[in-house]
Amino acid sequence: MAAKYRERIRFECELADDPPICCFPARLNQAFMNLIVNACHAIEARAATTGSEFRGHLRVCSEQRENE
Repeated sequence: MAAKYRERIRFECELADDPPICCFPARLNQAFMNLIVNACHAIEARAATTGSEFRGHLRVCSEQRENE
């Protein structure tokens, strides 16, 4: 996926250690992929409307918080 956008969008990831969670990994992966692809499409749409060689920046971060 990233290879398609590599020339136009800079990707940055800052991920915390994976906490133990009860989930369906494939579904969680699909949800994250959908968010990232949607962000890439939005960046490209913005570039198309401005007519510029807009270089986007997509930053994904995570953190683990204690229960509040």
